Amino acid sequence: SGVSLPMEHAAVPRSHASSFVDAFGTLLHVDETGSVLDDTSSIFADPRSGALDSVEAVHASNALVAFDFQPGRPEGISNEFYTVVLEEFERVDERTNRIRYRVEDHRGEPMYAGASTAFDLPYDGTDRTVGVAVFEPGDSIRVLFAANLTFRVDGDDFVIPDPDLHFRAENERGEDIVDSLGVIQISMGAFVEAGYRASDIRMEWVDAAPGRLTLEVRDLDNLVAVPFGEGIVDSAGNESSDEKGSNWSFLPDVASNQPGGRYYVTDPPGPILTVTLWICGVRLRTVLMSRLPRAGDVWTLRQVAMRTEVDTTFGMPDTVFVDTQRPPVPGIRYRIDTVGGGPDRGTVDLGMIRVVPKPYLATAAFEEGPNQRKMQFIYLPPECTIRIYTISGNLVRTLSHASDEGGTEDFDLRNRWGQPIASGNYYYHVTTPSGNTHLGRFAVVQ
Repeated sequence: SGVSLPMEHAAVPRSHASSFVDAFGTLLHVDETGSVLDDTSSIFADPRSGALDSVEAVHASNALVAFDFQPGRPEGISNEFYTVVLEEFERVDERTNRIRYRVEDHRGEPMYAGASTAFDLPYDGTDRTVGVAVFEPGDSIRVLFAANLTFRVDGDDFVIPDPDLHFRAENERGEDIVDSLGVIQISMGAFVEAGYRASDIRMEWVDAAPGRLTLEVRDLDNLVAVPFGEGIVDSAGNESSDEKGSNWSFLPDVASNQPGGRYYVTDPPGPILTVTLWICGVRLRTVLMSRLPRAGDVWTLRQVAMRTEVDTTFGMPDTVFVDTQRPPVPGIRYRIDTVGGGPDRGTVDLGMIRVVPKPYLATAAFEEGPNQRKMQFIYLPPECTIRIYTISGNLVRTLSHASDEGGTEDFDLRNRWGQPIASGNYYYHVTTPSGNTHLGRFAVVQ
């Protein structure tokens, strides 16, 4: 109205109903079975500890640093959950992945999430926010909800694994067989940041066919399988660097007569026992092994993500190791638990009802023209009847408010015969279908 009033008298036109409750969603990192994983800590090997004493995963993945949920039609959202699955990673360059995702409902059925379901994630320590708009089933126009997921990962914090600290090998009885592998090499020159997982990678040797072994590879921190890299070795047995990412493959090795690909040949072995393996961003090679790998052998590689900082808490500089964001990986799943809202989800509070502007001084800022004068009743219950009276008790107007109008009802400042009302004080009386009532007052200056 242009009159300066204390803030406690302020009100917002075009309100929701007083019983309106907005829908909301919460985000959880889950595994393939839907079990919630712990994202409160991460796992890394402190080089000062001297050895990899445990390969037990902590189940952490903190690449997702922020989440925002925006309901489209709150009453259309139910108390269910939806899962965002990062299903396919494609290398754009050494430090960037293009990630494709899908959205599933609580039954595992696909939800329409718009025409674009891919985003580029650079591993440069900057935030990358991805908007996921999920549409109502069978409707490509009406948005059920939108969610913003913000990722951050810094390739500069990735540490090339040290074979002496971050590699472990056991046979099927759990006995240490590292000494039988000869010299273990991890090449810094073959490192691809956009393929690194910063996780514990478990490689179990299994029989594939007579004279052939293969691997079953699993990411222990995210509890997902590591996919085989189809294009790392082509049909001619040539190694391709373009397809190397967050996957695995045997690499061709002339010295041990290994063709590369999905299988390791044990019959007949080459003159030199060697395994050359691409595994999630790094090249791992064993040279001069004393025995061939066997079914049941388990190798575990710990990939490290950390940075060094100077701690002066006690007055003396000390180098400390700080764990950092672990990148997302193919197959990682984020579950959005939704709680529905709407105008009738909460409790009706008639004490919230207001009239704006108050007083009405010749005009209101939200009027659409000089001949469309109006006041608004706001924070109304979903359904009610509003009766307006003069100060002496004469009925001026009766307004019926319906649930599809939110919490706002317009009053055009005319009486029940269509004539403009006079300047003065007026009472309004609100009645709900259940019989609850509210009495208020407003003033009009024409």
